[in-house]
Amino acid sequence: DVYKRQAVLSEPEVLLLDEPFSSLDPEHRDAFRNFVINKVKESKIPCLIVTHDETDKKISHEIKN
Repeated sequence: DVYKRQAVLSEPEVLLLDEPFSSLDPEHRDAFRNFVINKVKESKIPCLIVTHDETDKKISHEIKN
């Protein structure tokens, strides 16, 4: 999902993600999840992730710390 990666790389003022990893296969899901975590931490972009996936819900703890 190139568009998702481009959205994060553009360094918006706020990043709103609605089920951002749900359409990805497990390998790409993990890679993109780690990419988002690292980019949000690095750039300190406020981020809201809407999800029903329990693993994705845990991201907030990784980003905050």
